[in-house]
Amino acid sequence: MKTLVLLLFLMMPITAQTHSAATNFTVDLLGSPDDRPDTWGTAGSTVKVVKFKPPAGYRVRILRVYGDLLLWPIGQVPAGRFAGVLFGLQTTAPEGSVRMDWGADNTMLYLQDATSGDVRRAAFDHDVSVGGLLQPDNMLFVKMAVWLNNTSLPIHIEPSFVMVYRFEKNDNNTAYQSTPKPDWPLVLKHGSGGESQSSILLVSPRP
Repeated sequence: MKTLVLLLFLMMPITAQTHSAATNFTVDLLGSPDDRPDTWGTAGSTVKVVKFKPPAGYRVRILRVYGDLLLWPIGQVPAGRFAGVLFGLQTTAPEGSVRMDWGADNTMLYLQDATSGDVRRAAFDHDVSVGGLLQPDNMLFVKMAVWLNNTSLPIHIEPSFVMVYRFEKNDNNTAYQSTPKPDWPLVLKHGSGGESQSSILLVSPRP
């Protein structure tokens, strides 16, 4: 009976098999002076690239991401000073959105937090399956940033998380064009009303 169950499992299509993996990234960011409108302090960022290895003819869809984001200043923060932190996951699809203003179609996860000197922990658990299909290059951008940092101190940023994913048959015949790793911050180019440009956003709207 055990042998039969094993054989049935081995005969299952790859698309029926779900995988998971834990990962961790760290960076200490002070940033450089941010002179954009409605900003102050410093801003900076880094991008790590995760390369998946599906079988030939398959793509990767990330289904769920859960873990936590830790951050703290490296040193004593003067009273009344703060720093914002951002963590996001993106595919290599083009920036912006073809369906809405101020959107990022290639972004499946986008988290922000802030510190005035304390250690911060932001737990998360998100179903990202709708936006989790990676491009045929099978690459995932892990983005970490600091913004509106007037502490004069670097901020330690450390996301640790588990990704649940599966391999899907690549039957997409549409044209694909990868985009190079973007430089941060991506400054918003246009909008209506009095939108603030104070944070480092994942989205740079299409013209």
